[in-house]
Amino acid sequence: MRQARFAGVFYEKAESLLIRQIEDCFLHERGPGALPSNKIKSSLKAVIVPHASYLYSGPCAAWGYKAIAESEMPDLFILIGPSHHYNESGFSMETYETPLGLVRVKQDFARKLAEKGNLKQNENLHDGEHCLEIQIPFLQYIYRKNPEKI
Repeated sequence: MRQARFAGVFYEKAESLLIRQIEDCFLHERGPGALPSNKIKSSLKAVIVPHASYLYSGPCAAWGYKAIAESEMPDLFILIGPSHHYNESGFSMETYETPLGLVRVKQDFARKLAEKGNLKQNENLHDGEHCLEIQIPFLQYIYRKNPEKI
Protein backbone atom coordinates (compact mmCIF):
# COMPACT_ATOMS: atom_id res chain seq x y z
CA MET A 1 0.00 0.00 0.00
CA ARG A 2 1.24 3.46 -0.87
CA GLN A 3 0.66 5.71 2.11
CA ALA A 4 -0.21 9.38 1.71
CA ARG A 5 3.30 10.79 1.74
CA PHE A 6 2.27 14.36 0.92
CA ALA A 7 -0.74 14.73 3.23
CA GLY A 8 0.07 17.62 5.51
CA VAL A 9 2.48 19.04 2.93
CA PHE A 10 0.70 19.47 -0.42
CA TYR A 11 -2.80 19.08 1.02
CA GLU A 12 -4.43 18.79 4.45
CA LYS A 13 -3.76 15.68 6.50
CA ALA A 14 -7.03 15.51 8.47
CA GLU A 15 -10.09 14.22 6.59
CA SER A 16 -12.41 17.08 7.61
CA LEU A 17 -9.80 19.73 6.82
CA LEU A 18 -9.06 18.12 3.45
CA ILE A 19 -12.75 18.10 2.50
CA ARG A 20 -12.95 21.77 3.41
CA GLN A 21 -9.76 22.53 1.49
CA ILE A 22 -11.09 20.84 -1.66
CA GLU A 23 -14.41 22.68 -1.34
CA ASP A 24 -12.49 25.94 -0.94
CA CYS A 25 -10.66 25.16 -4.19
CA PHE A 26 -14.01 24.83 -6.01
CA LEU A 27 -15.36 28.01 -4.41
CA HIS A 28 -12.19 30.09 -4.81
CA GLU A 29 -12.28 33.21 -7.03
CA ARG A 30 -9.72 31.54 -9.32
CA GLY A 31 -11.62 28.27 -9.22
CA PRO A 32 -15.00 27.51 -10.77
CA GLY A 33 -16.77 29.46 -8.01
CA ALA A 34 -19.18 26.62 -7.24
CA LEU A 35 -19.18 23.04 -6.07
CA PRO A 36 -19.92 20.38 -8.71
CA SER A 37 -23.64 20.14 -9.38
CA ASN A 38 -25.92 18.27 -11.74
CA LYS A 39 -24.67 16.00 -14.47
CA ILE A 40 -24.65 17.45 -17.97
CA LYS A 41 -24.49 15.72 -21.31
CA SER A 42 -20.80 15.72 -22.07
CA SER A 43 -18.34 13.95 -24.31
CA LEU A 44 -15.49 14.61 -21.88
CA LYS A 45 -12.65 12.15 -22.41
CA ALA A 46 -9.73 13.73 -20.56
CA VAL A 47 -8.64 16.68 -18.46
CA ILE A 48 -5.24 18.14 -17.76
CA VAL A 49 -4.78 19.54 -14.27
CA PRO A 50 -1.77 20.90 -12.38
CA HIS A 51 0.03 18.87 -9.75
CA ALA A 52 1.37 21.37 -7.25
CA SER A 53 0.27 22.02 -3.68
CA TYR A 54 -3.46 22.74 -3.35
CA LEU A 55 -2.51 26.16 -1.99
CA TYR A 56 -1.02 27.04 -5.38
CA SER A 57 -2.86 24.88 -7.91
CA GLY A 58 -6.02 23.62 -6.20
CA PRO A 59 -8.43 26.24 -7.63
CA CYS A 60 -7.09 25.62 -11.14
CA ALA A 61 -7.36 21.84 -10.71
CA ALA A 62 -10.92 22.28 -9.42
CA TRP A 63 -12.01 23.41 -12.91
CA GLY A 64 -11.02 20.03 -14.31
CA TYR A 65 -12.54 18.06 -11.47
CA LYS A 66 -15.79 20.00 -11.71
CA ALA A 67 -15.99 19.04 -15.39
CA ILE A 68 -15.34 15.40 -14.48
CA ALA A 69 -17.90 15.44 -11.65
CA GLU A 70 -20.60 16.89 -13.87
CA SER A 71 -19.99 14.35 -16.64
CA GLU A 72 -20.97 10.71 -16.77
CA MET A 73 -18.68 8.64 -14.57
CA PRO A 74 -16.13 6.76 -16.68
CA ASP A 75 -15.38 3.08 -16.29
CA LEU A 76 -11.70 3.81 -15.73
CA PHE A 77 -9.43 6.67 -14.69
CA ILE A 78 -5.91 6.80 -16.07
CA LEU A 79 -3.66 9.21 -14.21
CA ILE A 80 -0.51 10.26 -16.05
CA GLY A 81 2.18 12.39 -14.49
CA PRO A 82 5.88 13.17 -14.68
CA SER A 83 8.63 11.82 -12.52
CA HIS A 84 10.42 14.66 -10.77
CA HIS A 85 13.27 12.41 -9.62
CA TYR A 86 13.98 9.79 -12.30
CA ASN A 87 14.45 9.77 -16.04
CA GLU A 88 12.32 6.65 -16.39
CA SER A 89 8.72 5.68 -16.98
CA GLY A 90 6.58 3.16 -15.19
CA PHE A 91 3.27 2.63 -13.49
CA SER A 92 2.14 1.71 -10.02
CA MET A 93 -0.14 -1.15 -9.04
CA GLU A 94 -0.25 -0.24 -5.36
CA THR A 95 -3.38 0.81 -3.51
CA TYR A 96 -3.19 4.53 -2.69
CA GLU A 97 -4.11 5.72 0.78
CA THR A 98 -5.21 9.30 1.45
CA PRO A 99 -6.99 10.93 4.40
CA LEU A 100 -10.24 10.22 2.49
CA GLY A 101 -9.63 6.47 2.27
CA LEU A 102 -8.18 3.91 -0.13
CA VAL A 103 -8.13 3.85 -3.92
CA ARG A 104 -7.24 0.59 -5.60
CA VAL A 105 -5.55 0.38 -8.98
CA LYS A 106 -7.53 -1.65 -11.53
CA GLN A 107 -5.20 -4.64 -11.52
CA ASP A 108 -6.55 -6.31 -14.68
CA PHE A 109 -6.08 -3.15 -16.73
CA ALA A 110 -2.59 -2.57 -15.33
CA ARG A 111 -1.54 -6.15 -16.16
CA LYS A 112 -2.81 -5.78 -19.72
CA LEU A 113 -0.96 -2.49 -20.03
CA ALA A 114 2.23 -4.22 -18.92
CA GLU A 115 1.70 -7.09 -21.38
CA LYS A 116 0.85 -4.99 -24.42
CA GLY A 117 2.53 -1.66 -23.82
CA ASN A 118 5.97 -0.22 -23.42
CA LEU A 119 5.44 0.67 -19.76
CA LYS A 120 6.41 -1.59 -16.90
CA GLN A 121 5.44 -1.62 -13.27
CA ASN A 122 7.96 0.41 -11.27
CA GLU A 123 6.92 1.27 -7.73
CA ASN A 124 10.23 3.02 -6.99
CA LEU A 125 9.30 5.85 -9.38
CA HIS A 126 6.22 6.61 -7.30
CA ASP A 127 7.72 6.38 -3.81
CA GLY A 128 8.69 10.03 -3.44
CA GLU A 129 6.51 11.41 -6.21
CA HIS A 130 3.58 13.76 -5.52
CA CYS A 131 2.06 14.35 -8.97
CA LEU A 132 -0.46 11.49 -8.92
CA GLU A 133 -1.07 11.30 -5.18
CA ILE A 134 -2.45 14.83 -5.06
CA GLN A 135 -5.02 14.05 -7.76
CA ILE A 136 -6.63 11.23 -5.82
CA PRO A 137 -8.32 13.27 -3.04
CA PHE A 138 -10.13 15.34 -5.68
CA LEU A 139 -11.46 12.13 -7.27
CA GLN A 140 -12.40 10.77 -3.85
CA TYR A 141 -14.26 13.98 -3.08
CA ILE A 142 -16.26 14.12 -6.31
CA TYR A 143 -17.10 10.40 -6.14
CA ARG A 144 -17.49 10.10 -2.37
CA LYS A 145 -20.86 8.35 -2.85
CA ASN A 146 -19.20 5.67 -5.05
CA PRO A 147 -15.59 5.39 -3.84
CA GLU A 148 -15.25 1.82 -5.11
CA LYS A 149 -15.74 3.07 -8.70
CA ILE A 150 -12.56 5.15 -8.74
